[in-house]
Amino acid sequence: GSVSREYLEELRETGVNRLSFGVQSFDDSELQMIGRIHSARGAREAVIDARAAGFENVSIDLIAGLPEQRMETWHRNLEEAFALAPEHLSVYLLELYKDAPLQHRIEHGELRAVDEELTVAMYFALVDKAASCGYSQYELSNWAKPGRESRHNLKYWTGAGYWAFGVSAAGYDGRVRWSNTRNIHDYLSRIERGESAVADRDELSDDDRQSEALF
Repeated sequence: GSVSREYLEELRETGVNRLSFGVQSFDDSELQMIGRIHSARGAREAVIDARAAGFENVSIDLIAGLPEQRMETWHRNLEEAFALAPEHLSVYLLELYKDAPLQHRIEHGELRAVDEELTVAMYFALVDKAASCGYSQYELSNWAKPGRESRHNLKYWTGAGYWAFGVSAAGYDGRVRWSNTRNIHDYLSRIERGESAVADRDELSDDDRQSEALF
């Protein structure tokens, strides 16, 4: 909902070579329900524009288990997603938190609560569809064409280290996890004073690291 062909071309010229689009759904009523600013048509056009701009590595995100979601709609979402032939697909099951707008609407009877059995059926429909289209499942929520697995995702699952750059960013060195302040004003003030932007730090014990390795 916020990109144009010109913007995508400029991104590609700077050296950016991978894009991830938070499509979430190809159903306009579902997009409206979750407050997205784009339409299904806009999502399709964004991916097409990315291809025209020279991007050969594109990922799409979808959400399964939305309130009021039907299996028929879900199958259409999958057909639309795979028709665009992304190199990577992420599908996340909806999580509702206490203060989430959708949770509020469910509690007030405006929306039907998520059907867990239907969500499970949607997940397995996705597994079958992805396999039939030549995608391998390399992580719980991620599918990719051969060699197009996200290195970002794989780092978490292999325990590799990563650095934190910028406000609210998180880092890990194999034993310690840390995250920068989430407040942009606090972040800028710390940097201008030459201070660390780290707000939270968690040193893992040997037991913690062993448990995570098993997980």
